[in-house]
Amino acid sequence: MKRWMFRALWKDEQTRGEAWAQVHASALDAHLKSRKVSVCHWFAGAGGLYIYAETEEAEEPSVIPRDMALQFLQMWPGYPESKPAALMMDVFHDGEPASMDSWRGSRKVERRVGSLARLKPEMYSSYVYYHYQMQEERPSGFNQTYRIGAHENMLFSYFELPASLEYPKREARLKTNHTPQDWHAVMLPHFIPWEAEDEEAEPALWRELQLIYQYERLD
Repeated sequence: MKRWMFRALWKDEQTRGEAWAQVHASALDAHLKSRKVSVCHWFAGAGGLYIYAETEEAEEPSVIPRDMALQFLQMWPGYPESKPAALMMDVFHDGEPASMDSWRGSRKVERRVGSLARLKPEMYSSYVYYHYQMQEERPSGFNQTYRIGAHENMLFSYFELPASLEYPKREARLKTNHTPQDWHAVMLPHFIPWEAEDEEAEPALWRELQLIYQYERLD
């Protein structure tokens, strides 16, 4: 199976919420079913739409009906044609699922969390370097569902709660030990913080997004 992350932008920069998604849910369900998408969750915030999806097939899926996209979303230049959702590159993943059965199984999900961060462009290679070190020195370390995708300087993270670990734990591809012990201190200079929501709060590095649409077809 494959895991995917996408980024889209609202045409008028006005973020839609759960009520909007409910109106279009039947059309979205039908589209995803026809494209053989197994899991698809939409998160909205900061003027954008961030999508997490899972498929049994390796080909990049269409996660938004084109007529709906043309009405509500900006189109990204692409080849052979423009598309409404830009594929986000995998920056970090804790787990590597072999199949949908082994990945989902009887595991229950109580909460799905999507968050957004802004990366300083000049720190991109450093961010990828450190995350690859952690991913391959300490695989299956804390939550197999945790994943970070990148597009331009935007980072989208997704994970499910309660946390679960891969078993058996996969073997580390790196035999080094370069992952910083003071991880958060090393990461701090990589981000452009979000403005604090009130005067007493500290600026946040990650902003949680609103889950507005959920789709699962695992049979």
